Amino acid sequence: MTAQSTTDLLTRANQIRTETGGFANTAARVGGLLRDMIDSQPVYSYKATGNSTDQALLQAAITAATTLGFTVYINGTVNLSSGGLTLPNGATVVMHQNAVLDISGAADATCALSATGSEGATLALTANAAKGATSISLSAPNAATLAQGDLIRVCSNSVFDASSTNSKIGELVRVASVSGTTVTLETPLRGGAYNTANSATASKVTPVRDIWVSGGKILGGGTVTTVGVDKDHRGVQIFLGERCVIDNVDVVWCSRNRNVVLFRTLE
Repeated sequence: MTAQSTTDLLTRANQIRTETGGFANTAARVGGLLRDMIDSQPVYSYKATGNSTDQALLQAAITAATTLGFTVYINGTVNLSSGGLTLPNGATVVMHQNAVLDISGAADATCALSATGSEGATLALTANAAKGATSISLSAPNAATLAQGDLIRVCSNSVFDASSTNSKIGELVRVASVSGTTVTLETPLRGGAYNTANSATASKVTPVRDIWVSGGKILGGGTVTTVGVDKDHRGVQIFLGERCVIDNVDVVWCSRNRNVVLFRTLE
């Protein structure tokens, strides 16, 4: 997009906010504006205002632009004091070298950029599955809920790290075929043994996919080394994802173990 068309879009988007009395319909309306202003380069450039309205306006723009297959290009310091941003399937966000997503004024545990897939009901394994096994056994009704190509999470209550009782074994694998009570996997189990005595289960996962975040800085509001200041802010967090890339993002003043977290996520 040209610089002029970008300015016009931001101006009009702010008018939409005023006209609707809020941001409930902004995504759809901004989407309409984007369609009217498409040119040879499918990029929507967002120039931050530095105001608390940044969050809602940028969120609406990301949602609408992603639907159209646009890359969102961010410039300036984005005020995210009112909350972080959620990335939908296929979102591509590129930040200019001077771009900052500022969550320093946000509530505790705010994440600047997050994306989350979904997980279905847990299905109990009916037989033990050893490390290296290429199939698991479920009851016939449960097995029938799965199909070739489904992504599943196999896990149990077995602890793999004695220093942390919350660290349970589990992994994501894809279903190759289903026959009766046997679910054959595309790849062998690698995480360990999944035993019925340890409540081994499988569940279907619908991952959030094809997210790309590149460049820029995320600014949190504290650090775990400063007593009384830490807000447990998170930089980028992707949960139950597939084909997601976080590239060259500088995360500062966020909790040291939560700068960038890709949890239960496949390449």
